[in-house]
Amino acid sequence: FKVFFVLRKKQNQITFLHVYHHTIMAVFSWCYLKFLPGEQGVIIGFLNFLVHVIMYSYYLIAALGPKYKKYLWWKKYMTSIQLLQFVLILIHLILTLIMDCRTPKALTYFFVIVTISFMYLFNDFYRQAYKKKMK
Repeated sequence: FKVFFVLRKKQNQITFLHVYHHTIMAVFSWCYLKFLPGEQGVIIGFLNFLVHVIMYSYYLIAALGPKYKKYLWWKKYMTSIQLLQFVLILIHLILTLIMDCRTPKALTYFFVIVTISFMYLFNDFYRQAYKKKMK
């Protein structure tokens, strides 16, 4: 999608959060597929799938043109849904540690740190994008 941002001259949408998130997700996904295929990653993948269905539904409606703008009132809730996803993923990861599941501990701790960093960055984005507008 970064290519489309550049082609549409929307460089302002290419933020640290955007690049960091997608770069880390590539590493995250590779680690899961390499070291845990068919294991604990299914839950995380399913949560991510649901969030993306919601996000791309929003983008589809937005792409239909200005007359559909009235149906896009829920944009700020997408970030809230992403934050909820990260909370659920963090709970899942912590439970795999507590229950001593057969997952590499170092990898799980790495995923916990990444998830916490996502929570921080997405919360910061939400605060800057929506809380300031409300004041």
